[in-house]
Amino acid sequence: MCSAQMRIETIGEVAARIKRGRSTIYAMQNEKDKRFDPEFPVPISLGNQNCTSKGYLAHEVDEWIFNRMDRRPTRHKK
Repeated sequence: MCSAQMRIETIGEVAARIKRGRSTIYAMQNEKDKRFDPEFPVPISLGNQNCTSKGYLAHEVDEWIFNRMDRRPTRHKK
């Protein structure tokens, strides 16, 4: 996706948006953790090889949220 409005979010911003802690986000990215979520966005590197700064593309986080909303059960009163 190439957009003039592309936005990169820090892990803190993502954590606040999805109401989860940073450690939970790291767990969601770890294949060995029971909380692993293969659909969760992969962060991008924001620097050179020696830089550990990473960020998340906001539109990918949005898509992940929308996909979870689509899978939630609906409640109908009869």
